[in-house]
Amino acid sequence: VLLFARMALNDKGATPTDLTPEDISRLGMTLEPLASTEGLLTARDILALALKEYDPPDPDARVDAFLYAVTDPGSARSDRPLRGTPVWIVHYSGITVTSPGGKTLHHAYDLYDARTGEFLRGTWSP
Repeated sequence: VLLFARMALNDKGATPTDLTPEDISRLGMTLEPLASTEGLLTARDILALALKEYDPPDPDARVDAFLYAVTDPGSARSDRPLRGTPVWIVHYSGITVTSPGGKTLHHAYDLYDARTGEFLRGTWSP
């Protein structure tokens, strides 16, 4: 039995949600549900950690946390390969950031180890 382990938290409390196909495409990773969440950090824990690192200045920004087993074929982007690794994906949406190349970006994704809270990598997208 797979547990529903994807959770979005905002100021209204916890609501079940999911990453959209567009989000998954932006990430370029394989995301699978986890069979168990035992021993993993909670969504509340990871959001508190993430918001210490980056608190979006946009008043309409939304910050959601999603828990998946992540496999990243582009693991060369990091010194730590992801192969079915339990990962919290923190998605910042409703933000506006201009990249050094002048591109406007509205989504940011930070990946954290679901056991330790270690920051693994992050990416921005339009």
